[in-house]
Amino acid sequence: MTRSRRREASDVGKHTEETNINGKNSGSGYIIVVFEMISLYKKGGIYLASASLAPYLHSLYGFGAPTKQEICDRLFTAPPSLKYGTSYKFEPKPDTWAIFWEPQKLKELTTLTITSVICAALNSRRRLHWVIGIGRGRKILGCSVMTEERDTLRQAFDYAVRSDISPQLHPNLVQMRFISVEGQELDENDMRILVTITIDDRVTTLYQLTSGRIFYVSKNELKEIEGGIDEARRMMQLRKSKDYISLVDQDPVYGYFRS
Repeated sequence: MTRSRRREASDVGKHTEETNINGKNSGSGYIIVVFEMISLYKKGGIYLASASLAPYLHSLYGFGAPTKQEICDRLFTAPPSLKYGTSYKFEPKPDTWAIFWEPQKLKELTTLTITSVICAALNSRRRLHWVIGIGRGRKILGCSVMTEERDTLRQAFDYAVRSDISPQLHPNLVQMRFISVEGQELDENDMRILVTITIDDRVTTLYQLTSGRIFYVSKNELKEIEGGIDEARRMMQLRKSKDYISLVDQDPVYGYFRS
């Protein structure tokens, strides 16, 4: 590597370090690369890697960064929509915790509720299917929200999932989506949507809130572990025995979350 190339590479590393807002060298928010091991070239002020090297760099340093395919999917794939008043169709996979909230409960949603439910599902090795905007009999009603309210909800969710759960979640583990609901006239500034929060994979890691609180789900209800981390570790050990069945249901669950 030439001297000028080393200087340019050093500048890139310096820039990424300064722009990492949380000050932690965790990989998140960084585009640092090992310049002694790879060869980059500069085009239009941007350092480019070869096509064969790019996937490796993305997996190593691009924690949370979207791939080109993901960007294209978001830009050019039309979001799904559902019909107002129809039945919400849902076939749960094994070990799914299904939560259905009526539209008015969206106003009660807090970041604490979001993070505690997520931690409970993960600690209980459950998939999560949480839908807000469903009436009795699984009738699709949708939540009436303004664009600004939807954006605020998205920002609050992203911040809470990224900052209020420890250890840090993989960015693709938990998803929030907004599904439009058609067939009901609203004010031109409003929209009717279903809000979904989903986890499609089961994990073995123990998660807690940054405050130290630890949650799990039993009989379709949110529970908090009173004994702290020691009791949580005991429960993790019980996962390997049949006694764990008495603490956390192993069959698929379906119903309303009772807070």
